[in-house]
Amino acid sequence: MLRNLAIVGLAFAAIHLIGTGSAEVYDPLAAYVKANGLFLIFSAFLGVGFMAAASMLFANTGLYNLLFALARVVYDIAQFAICAAFFAALILWYDLGINFWVELGAPLGVGMFIMLFGGAFSLRLYDFNYPIKETLVQHCMLPVISLVIMAIGNMIS
Repeated sequence: MLRNLAIVGLAFAAIHLIGTGSAEVYDPLAAYVKANGLFLIFSAFLGVGFMAAASMLFANTGLYNLLFALARVVYDIAQFAICAAFFAALILWYDLGINFWVELGAPLGVGMFIMLFGGAFSLRLYDFNYPIKETLVQHCMLPVISLVIMAIGNMIS
């Protein structure tokens, strides 16, 4: 998680250093998510359903390398997306006073967590002892941590 947070933090710092403001990034994203929110959730369910079916097929046919590669890619992408949403929530709250989780959290958050738990399920098929519990807890706490930081910031100001 620290690697993902460092990469996302550096990416957000680079975006701000080149002069792109938060509103320039947020407005098109918000318009897209509000127009296609249900599609994002449906596509996450569909993608994870396909991945789970493919994982079970790979596990039953003995293609464990493909199973592990597919599960690991989805799991890592979901972890990175959750870390990016954590930073985006804090930056949007600080810059624009927008609560990311209230405005866009349902379609994006549900999709990210569906992918995270689907990847964890597939990794569990690969190896029952694969260490996913700590990662799931850590990444599920990131939205809560950002909301707590926002609440404390609102009480201070």
